[in-house]
Amino acid sequence: MNLETSLATRFSADYRSAREKFLAAAALAGGALRSYPNPLSGPQGEELAADAAWFGPAEAAKVLVTLSATHGVEGFCGSGAQLDWLLGPGTAPLPSGSAMLFVHAINPHGFAWLRRVTEEGCDLNRNFVDFAKPLPENPGYDELADAIVPRELDGPVFEAAMKRLADYRARHGDRPFNIARSGGQYRHPGGTFYGGLAPTWARRTLAAIIADHGLADRKLVAVVALISPTNKDRPGERRAFAANSVAYLQQGVSVVVIDIVTSKPFNLHNEVLELLEVPLSAAMPGDQTIYAVSYRPALRESKPVLQLWLEPLVVGQPVPTMPVPLTEDLFVPVEFESTYLETCRRRRLI
Repeated sequence: MNLETSLATRFSADYRSAREKFLAAAALAGGALRSYPNPLSGPQGEELAADAAWFGPAEAAKVLVTLSATHGVEGFCGSGAQLDWLLGPGTAPLPSGSAMLFVHAINPHGFAWLRRVTEEGCDLNRNFVDFAKPLPENPGYDELADAIVPRELDGPVFEAAMKRLADYRARHGDRPFNIARSGGQYRHPGGTFYGGLAPTWARRTLAAIIADHGLADRKLVAVVALISPTNKDRPGERRAFAANSVAYLQQGVSVVVIDIVTSKPFNLHNEVLELLEVPLSAAMPGDQTIYAVSYRPALRESKPVLQLWLEPLVVGQPVPTMPVPLTEDLFVPVEFESTYLETCRRRRLI
């Protein structure tokens, strides 16, 4: 199969065909399928649903979970990656005691209608907050709301909005401006990066999937994050990634980050350290933007400490083997270079 045929088999032109391909491939690979219908329809009247496919024994202690279409229209990429596994290594037996759960199109409305947001108009990753508590505030967005989303997209109204944005940026600087614009907000339903006032259908459905497959009964010990350009694109996205990493660490979960994104000159490791209030001696130089790092939370004399293994990366050089901490004394070495090369071979990129 050549590259063009391989891509056409895995990637789709619309939500309907992506779902059809996923369901067929999951059934062919022997997955246990369960669908969670969305109450709305797609642009062609098609049914919308989040679909879950389970592979392996129900009692497996180790479960790898993949999730696509958190941001709706980005589901084209996530669905394609899931199809790539199902049509390739998905046909091989899993290791003993292991299972996989594929969640396809958790935000099917955004996927089908080519929108980032859910049917409620919410940026889904910002909907996972405790709505019983005071919601995060973004006073900068409150000040600029009608300039960020002006009522007209040309003429004097639009020009006045652009001037207000430029004036705010000049007064406050780039970082406060970017946080105001893309840091998320909960007061303007028609605005950008809106987190909502209650759990969305997608969030409730994900909770149901987690419960139906008993994921809460399995111990989460480590998370491996392969950074994408989106993670580093905006201050709000970078802050969200850092906050998620810190949340895992505070729960005693080890985190491994592999950042080979050269197109965005930002260092997420330093943002994680800033949130953790770790001494700056553990930070990296600002111009070192690609790296691999492994974090392990631990206790020393009943006090929490953070152990880390940090490897700066160089373009053209191999990605190092990194330790994935599972317990205080147990580490699994992961050879990311061989994994990366094998992926490239499978995709016929090398």
